[in-house]
Formats: sequence, C-alpha cells, structure tokens
Amino acid sequence: MTYAGNINEINQIIVSDPSYEKGVWCRYENDNLNAKNWNIKIEVKKYNENIDGYDIAGLDFQILLSHPSVRCDFTENGIRYPKSSEIKEYTIGADTACVSFGINDIADKIRSEVDEWQPSTCLKTLADGEFGVVYEGTRANSDKVHFIAIAGFFDKDTGYSEEDLVKYFEKNFAVKNLFPVMSESEELTLGGM
Repeated sequence: MTYAGNINEINQIIVSDPSYEKGVWCRYENDNLNAKNWNIKIEVKKYNENIDGYDIAGLDFQILLSHPSVRCDFTENGIRYPKSSEIKEYTIGADTACVSFGINDIADKIRSEVDEWQPSTCLKTLADGEFGVVYEGTRANSDKVHFIAIAGFFDKDTGYSEEDLVKYFEKNFAVKNLFPVMSESEELTLGGM
C-alpha cells in the first residue's frame, strides 16, 4: 500500500544504525537540509520469494521525500525523478541489528543514543550487514537537495506489520495528513474504465 502526506519542515535527517557516528560510510545524514513543506510518500509491500531453496519473506519499503515542485514518484522498479537531477547513493548498514530513521528532534535523539544497545529510535533488523539504500537528488549544478528516496527490507521474523512501519515513519518523519493512495493498477482492478 502507498501512503502520502506532507512534512512542514526538515532541518536535518538521519538514516543509520544508531551506533554509527557521523562520517561512517554506511550512514546517511544531512544536517543542513532546510526544507519547507515537503511531500512524503511511503510504500510498503509484502515480499515473498524462493531463492536457491531459501524462502525470503518480509516487507519491502520505499520512502520518497520531495520538494513540492519536483515531479517524482514510485515506479514498479524504483522511482521516477527529473533527468536533470544529480544523484548521490548511500548504502545503509547495520552492525547492531537495528536501524533508525528520523528528522529534526528525532535526528538529535538518534545522535544522543549512539552508545545505547538497540535504542528507542530504532527498528530491529535481526541481522547485521547491508540494510538498504538512500538516494539524495540535487538540482543540476547545485548542492540544494530536492528529493530523498529511501528503500529497505524487513524480514518477516522481525514481526513488523505494514501498520507498524507506517506508524513509525509517520512519527519519526513528523508526517502530517497521511492518507492511503491507490495506484493506477489498483484503481483499474476495482473496476475503473
């Protein structure tokens, strides 16, 4: 399911294992974003596949934060964004089997919990290693960020539901007016002409 809403202000954002400090290669942090009235889309899908005899099941998620003037959206295989964007890619890793997401005050809290084992800001991943990815899009020939896309996966053994993840992201990204949206394929499935 996909959800949409808005965020009044994003001064800073962190996506990281909370034990990592700034500057670690497998962490995303922007403490000078200064974004106002951005849009957010959250997509959570069940994932189930058998790879080499192993059943892999859980929840895939994508989050897209964007300036309202930027035309970007989820596609079946990722996101659509302006061709003129310059993209930086950040791998998100975990060494304490958890990851934290947050903006503004939550980002400050994530920083303050660096020495705590699986602190209150985190979601448990149950494993270490690569967790997901963050893409930061800037306007061509500028350092002004105009969208951020985040993607990752939670194994079914974490016990998280779609509702759990959506509520966590809604709280930690200070989302206002969050509502479910239907994709065009869902609209057609429901009898659209």
